Amino acid sequence: MPFLNGDLEEEVFMSLPPGFEDKFGQGKVCRLKKSMYGLKQSPRAWFECFERIVKDYGYCQSQADHTMFYKHTEKGKLSILIVYVDDIIMTGDDIEELAGLKKRLADNFEIKDLGALKYFLGMEFARSKEDWAGSTTDRRSTSGYCTFVGENLVTWRSKKQCVVARSGTEAEFRSLAHGICEVIWIKRLLEDLKIYPSLPLRVYCDNKAAISIAHNPVLHDRTKHIEDGRVNALYSTPSIYTDAKYATNQSWPIKTDDFFPYADRENAYWTGYFTSRPALKRYIRVLSGYYMAARQLEFFKGRSKSTNTDSLGDALAIVQHHDAVTGTEKQHVANDYAKRLSIGYKECPLLNVSYCPASEVQLSQGKILIVVIYNSLGWKREEVIQIPVISEDVIVHNSEGKEIESQLLPLVDTYVSLRNYYVKAYSGQTPVQTPKYWLAFLVSVPPLGFSSYVISNAKRPGSGSTKSSVHTFQIIESSTVEVGHGNLKLTFSRDHGKLTNYINSQSSVEETVKQSYVFYTGYNGTNDKAPQNAGAYIFRPNGTFLIKPEEEVSSTIMRGPITDEVHQRINPWIYQVTRLHKGKEHVEVEYIVGPIPINDGTGKDVVTQVMTNVDSNKTFYTDSNGRDFIKRIRDYRADWDLKVNQPVAGNYYPLNLGIYIQDDKKEFSVLVDRPVGGSSIVDGQIELMLHRRLLLDDSRGVAEALNETVCIPNDCKGLIIQGKLYYRIDPRGEGAKWRRSFGQEIYSPLLFAFSEQEGDNWINSHRPTFSWIDSSYSLPENVAIITLQELDGGKVLLRLAHLYEIGEDKDLSVLTNVELKKLFPRKKISKVTETSLTANQERIEMEKKRLVWKVEGPSSQNDAEVKRGRPVDPAALIVELVPMEIRTFIIQFVSNPLSSI
Repeated sequence: MPFLNGDLEEEVFMSLPPGFEDKFGQGKVCRLKKSMYGLKQSPRAWFECFERIVKDYGYCQSQADHTMFYKHTEKGKLSILIVYVDDIIMTGDDIEELAGLKKRLADNFEIKDLGALKYFLGMEFARSKEDWAGSTTDRRSTSGYCTFVGENLVTWRSKKQCVVARSGTEAEFRSLAHGICEVIWIKRLLEDLKIYPSLPLRVYCDNKAAISIAHNPVLHDRTKHIEDGRVNALYSTPSIYTDAKYATNQSWPIKTDDFFPYADRENAYWTGYFTSRPALKRYIRVLSGYYMAARQLEFFKGRSKSTNTDSLGDALAIVQHHDAVTGTEKQHVANDYAKRLSIGYKECPLLNVSYCPASEVQLSQGKILIVVIYNSLGWKREEVIQIPVISEDVIVHNSEGKEIESQLLPLVDTYVSLRNYYVKAYSGQTPVQTPKYWLAFLVSVPPLGFSSYVISNAKRPGSGSTKSSVHTFQIIESSTVEVGHGNLKLTFSRDHGKLTNYINSQSSVEETVKQSYVFYTGYNGTNDKAPQNAGAYIFRPNGTFLIKPEEEVSSTIMRGPITDEVHQRINPWIYQVTRLHKGKEHVEVEYIVGPIPINDGTGKDVVTQVMTNVDSNKTFYTDSNGRDFIKRIRDYRADWDLKVNQPVAGNYYPLNLGIYIQDDKKEFSVLVDRPVGGSSIVDGQIELMLHRRLLLDDSRGVAEALNETVCIPNDCKGLIIQGKLYYRIDPRGEGAKWRRSFGQEIYSPLLFAFSEQEGDNWINSHRPTFSWIDSSYSLPENVAIITLQELDGGKVLLRLAHLYEIGEDKDLSVLTNVELKKLFPRKKISKVTETSLTANQERIEMEKKRLVWKVEGPSSQNDAEVKRGRPVDPAALIVELVPMEIRTFIIQFVSNPLSSI
């Protein structure tokens, strides 16, 4: 009775069995702890239990047939297990391994060894072929095929076809198609067992017409069959499709860019979803970085069974759905995604709106606040952090016990109201106290490590953190104001507070920069001959409107030793803060947009436009999944003759990392904190879409308008978006280093942990700072750790990525090395196995299956060998990476680590 072995994850209840109501009372139900027969969850629960136990014993699950498990030994022996419910077949040439597997299964389940296989699931050997219209009742044909591996018959099938074939040729072709699918499946199964056919797979058919159709792709369109409005379709997979394409032995063109922007008709560009649901997009981005850091800590400290990253990992996996992170789901589904994500993240989730109860503590009577900051990157980081605090008389000490410079910035009314509104929406209660300040200080955190900082009350009133100087000026004043630390200075004019000058004294870059906000009204195409509204998918503007101040604008300047800020109220629903931090040579722009007004009956797409004097000549560059940057030319596609129907929407592209423009002297880069849509609609200008609120559905499957609201409890307002963008201007050819290094810091923000303590007990009993890697080592600045995750059996999954493209940077677009011994100094490496990117097969086995394609074009252009890092020497343990290369490894360690955290 296998189903009784499955553990239930869901809460399942059943009525009391007869005779138990007297004992437990009427209206009671039983909660099941184990699965049972008749329960729809039982088969899955049983197989998950069986799968886990077999995998824990070192077996791999076949991707061609999930009911097959196999294990290869270093001696070249093979063991195979196949299961159907509770019927199990074991075979192979490793007798000892099979005996151990039997014992493993017997320890966990009640099993019986029936000896050598004689009879299985009532299967009988049979052979048949196509019989056109052989059924006298429905005139459907019977088709069949059989497959051989060598001289051994391994599979066979004889079954009535699901539709009426109009000829013997059609019936034969259907049999042929099913047989080919079977052969490709067997090929994949054999590859799991490390059996690689040396000759092409042969398919035999005795119908000349069917063979002709198979050889001539033009005829395929004439073989589809429709019956009662239904289309007969064969199930396929990407690998089957790839194998079929390869089997044609044709030459194919190379495409190195993408197909964006995509439109399915004249005015229907799918470029709106690049920004749709920007709050959820940011939530996913933040928690992805948090998840990566948490998995590293699990490896350093050891994984806990009770408290781990599983729930967050599950939630992040779900939001990778194409209707999740894209923002094209229904509102109640988006709410569910956010709820799932929140389960895995608890430490100050509303810090972006100045709410962090862990830092908002009264530091009196010897109490101190410990702030532990973790850096998940492989190089040392120095950054300015800001946390909300109650007291104004505070000081900050670093890991060495030395007092460091800190600054208090007043919490402005805009943030107070934003904080109170969203805290009540999030928790159902208004905060009992409001912090007066942001506390800003510069932290230094080692690679793959943490540093601790102690915040306490100053011993003498007024001797704590430096208070920011605050100055407010009106637009009627005629002079300018300068802010900035070190090399970078910004000069603001008092004409509407527009930024007029960007000066970097070190790089000798000086540029005029003007930022403005605009909205596009969403198009209402309900009454058009070809109806097409703007919506969650579709960006279809119906006019451009510059957002002008509705009243006299004032700008507030906050200056201090750590941070300078310029606060500007753009209009009643847009607020902006421009920051320059100590030690940084880029500009940080924080924006608060919303609720977008809809009282005029129109939806709106809100964008910001940043204008420079860069002569970009219609050309700009956007990232592809945060990796390589792709050249874009406005109103042009290299692959086809483009007809521009939507000059704005038709030139929008997805941004995950950023966008830049350049001329022969300078390059202007903008990085984003979440996926958004962006473009360069005018030379010298970069445009980013920040927020969307639309009132109509665009008929692409969402079936509701993209009108995000927040209700407390019944008072509903449009969603407010708080976000950041970052920009920098460099001499031509020197901007990549900032885009790549700071881009990684955006992807992997510092991780905070807070603890309120009494006196110095915590400091004296804990390590104030730690780095996992060798103290004399850090990762090369052109390499990032994408994954560092503990696996079962003392193994670790390590994924390393080269950050630069070929020719992107004169110093960093080169081959580089990572020393694994210094990356793991506290553990002794026993084995390094390189795998495919997804870590589901060894690279050496994958390379055997690599297909060599025929390519269109000159051979000299296409025959250049792709450069890759050499295999890892087991003695030196050095990983080579060439530009844009990603390498994945499973590393095994000798037991008994030398030390731990």
